[in-house]
Amino acid sequence: MTIAPQVMTGELSFVPEIFTTVMFVIPIVSFIVALLLIIPLFIQKALGKKWRLLLRIGSFVLISGTMILFVVAMSAFAEVGVGSLIGQGTIDISIQGEEGTSPLLCHWGPALGFWLYGTATILLVTLYLFQYKKKKQAEKLL
Repeated sequence: MTIAPQVMTGELSFVPEIFTTVMFVIPIVSFIVALLLIIPLFIQKALGKKWRLLLRIGSFVLISGTMILFVVAMSAFAEVGVGSLIGQGTIDISIQGEEGTSPLLCHWGPALGFWLYGTATILLVTLYLFQYKKKKQAEKLL
């Protein structure tokens, strides 16, 4: 669907079921990651150090996996339509009620949510590395 200031046009298309399944799974896995990060905060005493480490590694693997899964799925999807996940160019748009097509300059790519998700992943890794470094320095002092 293309929306311009004076016209709205486009063609309906159907996406493969695997694509919709992948896009449905990503928010569920993201919720699981959030739980894996929040649970240790509430039951820190009950969990041993190994369990906390396992939950951290699990959350990192899952959040990285969802990022990779999203990029791969969207790249395959975008390759069919516009050629790449991120880019710009002129796309021929058919205007409803008129014969022929009109070229329209377009820009496309991931939106703010993708970049926030990536930033959260980087912050998660940075936090874990700082905690690990702080722990090692504390062990050296003892």
